[in-house]
Amino acid sequence: MLGTVIWQATVAVLVPIVVGVLLGIAAGRWGWSAFARDIGVIDLPVVPVLAVGAVVLAAVTLVNVVALAPAAVAARTPAGAVLRARA
Repeated sequence: MLGTVIWQATVAVLVPIVVGVLLGIAAGRWGWSAFARDIGVIDLPVVPVLAVGAVVLAAVTLVNVVALAPAAVAARTPAGAVLRARA
């Protein structure tokens, strides 16, 4: 049960982060290109891959640490007793 909660938390944060990072990079590149053309400077957007990767890794780690408490509660709860109580 512990692994299930951690897996769900990881997927729940990884999908929005990947989508958000990709959209953010695309929007940032587009915005910088438009701004650079307006002010007449060289249009060379740079994406700090290491920093982006570190933020993604930190977010996934933070979510997994936060999910440990509910995962521990779920691991201690006997599934059979809960199912019998709800029937």
